[in-house]
Amino acid sequence: MKRNGTRLVQIRSMQGKFDFRVQQFYDLAACAYKNWLQMKNYCSLHDYISEGLKEYSAWLSLGSSYEHSSRILERQLGERVLSDQSIYHLVESKATAVSQESKSEVLGVLADLDMPAISEYVDLYSVDSEEVLLFEDGIQVKGQKQERLSKNKVQVSERGKGKRHNTDIVSLQQKDGSFLNFTNDLEGELDLSAYIKANITSTYEGQGVLNIVSIIDGASTIRRHLHAALEGKVIYILDWFHLRKKCNELLSMIAFGKQHREQLAKELLSLCWKGQVKQAIEQLKNLKKVRNQTKYQELINYLTKHQAAIINYEKRQQIGKVIGSGHMESVVNEVIGTRQKDNGMAWSQKGSKALAILKIELLNHNWDNIWNKVA
Repeated sequence: MKRNGTRLVQIRSMQGKFDFRVQQFYDLAACAYKNWLQMKNYCSLHDYISEGLKEYSAWLSLGSSYEHSSRILERQLGERVLSDQSIYHLVESKATAVSQESKSEVLGVLADLDMPAISEYVDLYSVDSEEVLLFEDGIQVKGQKQERLSKNKVQVSERGKGKRHNTDIVSLQQKDGSFLNFTNDLEGELDLSAYIKANITSTYEGQGVLNIVSIIDGASTIRRHLHAALEGKVIYILDWFHLRKKCNELLSMIAFGKQHREQLAKELLSLCWKGQVKQAIEQLKNLKKVRNQTKYQELINYLTKHQAAIINYEKRQQIGKVIGSGHMESVVNEVIGTRQKDNGMAWSQKGSKALAILKIELLNHNWDNIWNKVA
């Protein structure tokens, strides 16, 4: 490595903006230019923004809009150091780096390690049966509306009805009872099922046969991910609270008035609570008159489709085991809902996913680790 002169640059940091004359080098072995700031992991070669400022601005953006985060920095430092767009690009850049590293790790695990054996039967009502809980849920945000201005130009507006973007998040129980949260890569190059399989493999390698129990809301996409990851050996439980909500919603359109709805709900949910779903379906089929034939058939189809996943919730609850996906709903709200679903907000798919990826790292207590290297 040899010296290659100096260069006057403006550094943006937690101390504000200031000029600095940096020593430049040329790495003969790598045939690449470097400078002292880059070699010390203070900031990258091109943007001259300190890693401390990047980390803090990204952390602010997890709870506040980019514009508000920029104003907070300006108030704290006494001058405008980063615009909202600058913070957005920093978040996207860091999420891209985290995503690429995660994808490489997943591919490495899948190539080098064998997935533990998965039990095809789990006694859901045994106190002594050790289970590994696996949750998955998706959450949508409003997409940015695209308005075509000319043949080659598209203006993106944050108002109007655009496409909705969905992000699926998985939460896997760890050996100590805590949960590891993850999603797939930023560009969606690897299916989420690959991440599920790799995380189960890396966490439980050599642990013998696993009793994996998945509590879900029944969405077909979620079932596809889990079925592919676990090679069809999936023990599903339909989330009780989703089941109850769905039944109440449809019964409100089937029944004739409040009293009739409450009577039907009491009878139907009492049977479902005890896992007597066949009797519940028969009871529905025996109804003489319904207010909405379409919704009536939808409820019958719903219970029939999820019949295998409707268990004896009463019996399982009595032994203190989980019957609902409240944990997963809390995770998706923390990762996306609280930050991205305010009125008037609209997102690109990449922008929404980038924030989600960084928030997951924070929830997994891995935030400091991802800032150890210059992105």
